[in-house]
Amino acid sequence: MLRLLVIWHFYKTFAPVSWLLTFLCAQLLYAAGTETWSASILLKLFSYFFIYIIVRYNRRKEMFFYYNLHLPATLLWLACFLADFLLFTLCMLIAARL
Repeated sequence: MLRLLVIWHFYKTFAPVSWLLTFLCAQLLYAAGTETWSASILLKLFSYFFIYIIVRYNRRKEMFFYYNLHLPATLLWLACFLADFLLFTLCMLIAARL
């Protein structure tokens, strides 16, 4: 349970930006149709890359907090990106069905 709380603490630093991009991609899919699947996925993947670079650069000194809790950075990033990609996939499937 503590690990989930710590991962959430890490994820909430960039969650609003990620959620905004997810819902913009879903809106794009809803408005333009299923032809925009690949563009939406590429937009999301590029945004993951930029989020990773920006957060890694801005929070590099704060990462010691997570290291002291024996959580490697790989676990933090992987858990956050997988959870966000699941949300993205769910939103895209809902938008495609509407």
